[in-house]
Amino acid sequence: MHSAILIDPSDPDEIKRSDLLAHRLHQLALEVGGTVTGEHGTGAVRAPYMRAEHGAALDVMKRVKDALDPKGLLNPGKIWEQG
Repeated sequence: MHSAILIDPSDPDEIKRSDLLAHRLHQLALEVGGTVTGEHGTGAVRAPYMRAEHGAALDVMKRVKDALDPKGLLNPGKIWEQG
C-alpha cells in the first residue's frame, strides 16, 4: 500500500492526527509481515521503522553503505545520521 494522507498543514491537530495514523499504518504493515518502504526507497520518514523491519540486518546494510560511500555523499541523512 502506498498511502498519502492529505491534511491542512496549518492545523496542528490535523498534523498530529496524521502523524499518528502514519505510525499506525507502518506498525500494521510490519505486524502482517509487510514492509514500510515503497518503490521509491526509504526516506527519513520511514527511517525510525528500519530496525523493527530488518533487525540485525540493518547493521550489515550500514556497513555496506559505508564501504561503498565512505564520504557519505549518497543520500546523506536519509536513514543514518551524518557522522
